[in-house]
Amino acid sequence: MFRVENLKNPKLHPFKIIEIDGKIEEIIDEEDEKLKALKDEWGDEIYNAVIVALKELNEYNPSGRFVVPELWNYKEEEKPHSKRLIYIILDFIFVIVIEDLGEIGDFEILYL
Repeated sequence: MFRVENLKNPKLHPFKIIEIDGKIEEIIDEEDEKLKALKDEWGDEIYNAVIVALKELNEYNPSGRFVVPELWNYKEEEKPHSKRLIYIILDFIFVIVIEDLGEIGDFEILYL
């Protein structure tokens, strides 16, 4: 039986290394016995969710498979782009500064 704890186990490594167009890639080994058992027991939907989780864990922390928090844009269902993150952070800091300082001397604040 496949359990969630198996995802955190670094001994579970259902990946194989292949070469595509001269580039080394690490892909899921669909012949892995534990993954086959998972698919047989729980079906395609759960299997695909586990595959996505394994790929993400391997991408962010392949050595230890520790869970890593990540910002997520639920509206667009993707990670926010760096440019957008910088805008959000600066806007947040700007609002805090304005609330703390009130008026800023002889300067007028312009929103772009």
